[in-house]
Amino acid sequence: MKRKSQKRGREADKRRELWLSIGAFALFILVGMLLLAVLGKAFPRQRSAGPVAWEFILLHTNDTWGYVEPCG
Repeated sequence: MKRKSQKRGREADKRRELWLSIGAFALFILVGMLLLAVLGKAFPRQRSAGPVAWEFILLHTNDTWGYVEPCG
């Protein structure tokens, strides 16, 4: 009989821990969203004058040491 109550206690602890984890995660997300909202109002973005040209460089090398200069 004692084992069943211990098993129920462990299951209850796991459930409690799960709900606490979910609550902590939800609180973290809520605080982050509020912080972003407050900072968004405090520092408004300025619009650009026109279209901006973007440049994207993709550097691929199989060199595991990270050397990007050609040798030889």
